[in-house]
Amino acid sequence: MCQWGTERIIHVIDRDRHVAVDACIADYVQEMNDRGIVTIACCCGHGQGLASVLVLRRSIPEMLRWRYAFENYSLDLIEHRFELED
Repeated sequence: MCQWGTERIIHVIDRDRHVAVDACIADYVQEMNDRGIVTIACCCGHGQGLASVLVLRRSIPEMLRWRYAFENYSLDLIEHRFELED
């Protein structure tokens, strides 16, 4: 877990751009993008809950291929929630 405001820049495949994400999950979210999963938003939870990554629904085949658990979030998005390792 990192403190709010501690960020790292990663490359996301959504519109081929660089974005700032919570530093403690940056490698995890980068790996998802490297695997072809289109991430839209993320948060580590900052010690108040599970980490979360919002993903475009069109990435479901890749989510299944790489065995990421997910739930419906909205019409266009799914949510992958996970516990940070110490």
